[in-house]
Amino acid sequence: MTSSPVACEEPDSPAAEDADEEEVNEELLLALEESLSASRGPETKRRALAELVAASGGHEAALGHGLVHWPVEVRLCVAGFLSWLELVSYSLLCRSWKLLEMEDTLWQVYFAATWPRLARRRQAAADGALPWRQLFRARWTGGHRS
Repeated sequence: MTSSPVACEEPDSPAAEDADEEEVNEELLLALEESLSASRGPETKRRALAELVAASGGHEAALGHGLVHWPVEVRLCVAGFLSWLELVSYSLLCRSWKLLEMEDTLWQVYFAATWPRLARRRQAAADGALPWRQLFRARWTGGHRS
């Protein structure tokens, strides 16, 4: 009697680890989608972060594992939950966070949250002379903090 080879993966094999990592990433993405559908108040941000940590197995260190490998759109959504001060400090961590910090769409949101009337005027005028990031920085360093 001859036995035919069966394709079985050992639990510690790299393929099994990849499958586990994909499952964790899928859970994190589902938690992120759920948190994005809710309002974005401070309590919602804390709840969303708690859900992400819970989905990652309860380890905050596991939350950051693989984050740099996520698509840019997902990372932008995650960064949208941060304050601009947190984003700037996280941009010192690695190249991936630095690239997120350079995204003008995030700075448009931060600018509109800090100076809503000025942001509406700029959008109405469709004046794109300065990127939102530079405009935010110039306005903040110029002492216009409210």
